Amino acid sequence: NAAAAISVTRHGGSSAPTDAETQEFLARRVQAAIAQDREREATT
Repeated sequence: NAAAAISVTRHGGSSAPTDAETQEFLARRVQAAIAQDREREATT
């Protein structure tokens, strides 16, 4: 669970992540996925 992971790392598990933190996390995941796709295209 991504939100739970953010909660644990940012708040010691005591509270839920803010919307901004969740958006930042998701944006990083998307960027990582795009980078992987580009690498895959470059190698084929």
